[in-house]
Order: sequence, then structure tokens, then C-alpha cells
Amino acid sequence: MTSALLVRYFGSKAGLFEAALIRTIAEHSVFTRDKDRFGEVMSRLSTERGSMDITVMLVLALADPEARTVATRVAQQHMIAPLAQWLGPPHAEERAETMFALLTGWAIQSQGIGGVAAPQSIAWLAATLQAIVDEGEDRGDVPPE
Repeated sequence: MTSALLVRYFGSKAGLFEAALIRTIAEHSVFTRDKDRFGEVMSRLSTERGSMDITVMLVLALADPEARTVATRVAQQHMIAPLAQWLGPPHAEERAETMFALLTGWAIQSQGIGGVAAPQSIAWLAATLQAIVDEGEDRGDVPPE
């Protein structure tokens, strides 16, 4: 691609990166809407290789200030904010950020550095993710504060 085409269609290299990141998120995000089995399903889905593309793009963007700004904005708008809305109160934004950090670290470790995750680790991830989801659920067994 020539620089003239890049500027014409994307405005800048940062614009091209943003478009590529948004498209990658749309094509490779793994998610389940089932709150009761969220941890179990997401821990299984997160072991699949396809979700690694997003993590790689986000990690590599940290080295460049302009790309970092784009990646931060895109992650917030296209990943964390929708997750927070789905989670609902209480503390939806904080819970979404915690889940995002956990899954990003998990992807780096299990698919990038560490290799195949042990079944005990996958079970821990499932339980931890489910606890984050359940924090917002009114289960009727805890009296209100």
C-alpha cells in the first residue's frame, strides 16, 4: 500500500491500525452471553488460538505511544465498555477491567509464553471468571447491605 492510499482511506498509520484492530476484535472475539456458565465457557474458548490475535496486537501497540493511545481507546470502546454493560451493577466497569486484565494475561501466558494450560489452571480460570460475573448477580442468599 502506498502512503497516498493509506492517507486517503485511513488518514494515517494510526488510522490503519485502528481499523485493523477493530476488525480483528469483530472477527476473533470470543464471548458467551450465558451468565450462569460464563466462566466454564470462556475458559474453554480462551484456550483456542484465534483469540490470541487481539492480545498480540494490543501488546505490540504498547511500544509506540500513538498505537498505545489507539489500542487503549479501541479496547475501552469495543471490549471493556460492552462487557461492563453486559455485567451490570455493581462496579461493572471495575469488574470488566479485571476480567479483561485476567483474560489478557491468560492469553499471553497460556498461548504465547507458557504453552498448553494445565486442566487445573483452566478450572481456576473458570472459577475466577464466574466469581467476577456472579458478583453482580442477585442470588437472593446474601442480605442487602
